[in-house]
Amino acid sequence: MRSFERELKLTGWESEFASVQKLLDYLSRKTGSEASRLHYLETIYHLCRAVGKNPDELIHVQKSELEQKAQSFLDRMNREKRSIRYINVSLAHLVMFFRVNGFKNGRELELERYTQPTRYRKAPEYIPTSEEIARMATYAGSVKSRALVLATYTSGLRNSTLRAILYRDVKAELDSGNDVVHVSVYPEMKKVTPNAAKGSIPYESFFSKEAVDAIKAYLAEFAQKHKDASLRDDEPLFQGQIRGRPIKARTLQVVVKGAARRAGLQRWKDVYPHCLRKAFENAIRNSGMDSKDQIFLEGHVLPGSEDAYYDKTRIEEFRQKYRKVMFLPAIQSGEEARKQSILDTLRLLSGLGVTPELTDAIRREVELAPAQEAQTITEKVIKYLTDAGRPVSLEELQALFSESEGEGRLAKALEKKDKLAISRKTMVALANPQGFCTQCGRALKAKARFCGFCGAEAS
Repeated sequence: MRSFERELKLTGWESEFASVQKLLDYLSRKTGSEASRLHYLETIYHLCRAVGKNPDELIHVQKSELEQKAQSFLDRMNREKRSIRYINVSLAHLVMFFRVNGFKNGRELELERYTQPTRYRKAPEYIPTSEEIARMATYAGSVKSRALVLATYTSGLRNSTLRAILYRDVKAELDSGNDVVHVSVYPEMKKVTPNAAKGSIPYESFFSKEAVDAIKAYLAEFAQKHKDASLRDDEPLFQGQIRGRPIKARTLQVVVKGAARRAGLQRWKDVYPHCLRKAFENAIRNSGMDSKDQIFLEGHVLPGSEDAYYDKTRIEEFRQKYRKVMFLPAIQSGEEARKQSILDTLRLLSGLGVTPELTDAIRREVELAPAQEAQTITEKVIKYLTDAGRPVSLEELQALFSESEGEGRLAKALEKKDKLAISRKTMVALANPQGFCTQCGRALKAKARFCGFCGAEAS
């Protein structure tokens, strides 16, 4: 039980405080939104703590005194650097709470709103390009993270809605062999995550072929880890640390931001899951899709009477239009991906003090090497470094990426220089690989049953 639920004596939509119950009754008549219930009650709880009174005592305070206390409460939020949007929403919550408890018809609280500049954002954001998102998927760090990045981007779903998808919502589509998988958004998703299906607006979306392949690889890995026990129909598609629960909103943020950092995006700190939703909007708009279809697939309501006349049942037509959207650039061939993987390794090793001339020589060797020499390229890299008076062994790589230092000194140094950094395990795999994936050409980790990049089964 959350602290505000305990202090406000809540059990679902019922409270022992009469004033809080009036607010809950009002909200249930209006929207019945679980997310709205939580937001309103948290605001009331924090005000009660600030003034030292319970809700029923609060509504019997004189109007002038209430206005002074409520304004001071909001001003404190501003001093704590809360966003202007959050403060103004909290103000609206307080006004409504007191309105349903008799403060209306001349007695309504008069509180000063904070001016919100046009296009105001408290935190900066960066919308990655399709090429950058392709790199994010490649360097997501795990099969599951790759699936999350691609599913978030190619569906355009909000953070909470993506996390609310149950396995049964997509199971039939995945089993049917469709390259583009249809997923419905419906109000009952709020039972999984309260903020899902914003505004309780039902709509349709899809996962692209790349996302479907990544999701299938994630499900295969999940079954492998759980002794071939696949997801149950009523379980979230993307599992959290505790089986049966969806991943947390913060977890998805960490996955997306981490993928952006490893992909070498200069503004990786400003990339959030919602940025991928905006990138989705760019992709479908640039595809020439009808504006009404765009609005519908983004989960918005069409203006005026247009929504009432818009046919929302054309699933197969939507699927065909969706197929024409170019979400990601052309997929690299196995040979190109193999060379890119080795060149990425060079970028990491260049942090060891290798001269630009030596790096260029290694790059030329890689670009000219035939595919059958893939397993020996890394050995050649180490030989070049050795000839240069800077030997690099597997043990040294392990020391550079020690567990005690997180991602290690080298990774942190490269990050500051806006260079690419990948995990210690990946570096070790590249230095002493079990083999190379037949699909994407990247190095396989020891004893791996699936490729950590594309999810293909290791041969």
